[in-house]
Amino acid sequence: MIKKLMALTLLLLLIFSTGLSFATAAPATTQTAGARYAPIPVVARWKIMNINRNQENIRAMNAAVENKTMELKKKIEDLRTAPKDLKPEKIILLKESTQLLAEKQKRFAAGQGFYKSKMEAVRVHKRAGNRQAALAGLDGILEAQQEQIRNLRALSSCLDRLILLL
Repeated sequence: MIKKLMALTLLLLLIFSTGLSFATAAPATTQTAGARYAPIPVVARWKIMNINRNQENIRAMNAAVENKTMELKKKIEDLRTAPKDLKPEKIILLKESTQLLAEKQKRFAAGQGFYKSKMEAVRVHKRAGNRQAALAGLDGILEAQQEQIRNLRALSSCLDRLILLL
């Protein structure tokens, strides 16, 4: 068993070492003499990879916000069934936090519709052969995702604050 594992490891090392040496030289169609910038397909792949990573982060953050929302709803329901003596200062903090939460939710909802329309615009530019506009569209998607991540973080912190107050 150990011999097979060692042979497999040696084989993988051999494949990766030769594969990586071949991968360092770009095809002649993408190499330009004295080029300082990466070719467009490489940049596009990098941006798409970042878009996919951001999308995974957004999904995870959405799930966390959903869990916190459910926890907050449960605490509010518990408060309705068995009211506690809330101090006036705490009531004021709760009102301020709920207003802030509503504002953050509106901001988050406003940014959600842009992704699909921007992605479709990138596809149209790609089909038309307008690479620079497609790359600019990918930049726009990345910016929109970063804004969405900032809004989700703010929403999450507001929910945390409300959960702690209750």
